Amino acid sequence: MASVVSREAYFETGLEVLSDLGYGGLKLAEVCNRLGVTTGSFYHYFAGWPVYTKELIAHWMERQTVQIIEAVRAEPDPRRRIDTLIQEGLSLPHGAEAAIRVWSSVDPEVYPIQAAVDQQRFDIMYESAFE
Repeated sequence: MASVVSREAYFETGLEVLSDLGYGGLKLAEVCNRLGVTTGSFYHYFAGWPVYTKELIAHWMERQTVQIIEAVRAEPDPRRRIDTLIQEGLSLPHGAEAAIRVWSSVDPEVYPIQAAVDQQRFDIMYESAFE
């Protein structure tokens, strides 16, 4: 267990754990085991579990919503935007998406992020359909 991994790897693995095991399975030991690292490696990147989970949700929002919307907005044809949004929606990690919804129902810090993601996703689809 002497691997060196990146912060990004911790986030991607966290999303995989959510997808595979749900919110209840998101544990420090599980993330580290999947990465083949010790918890010391984790603490090299994150001050603690609450910091990691907060950054994990921010990472999810950025990667699975903000970046997609920015890329889609560059397309001038609203029909193509809608087609792209549908394809992106179908390719989302649905297990992780579901787990984050469960998480947001029990964690008041996650709920506003989940609500913001939903609103941003709705808004881009609405704007595109309206055009």
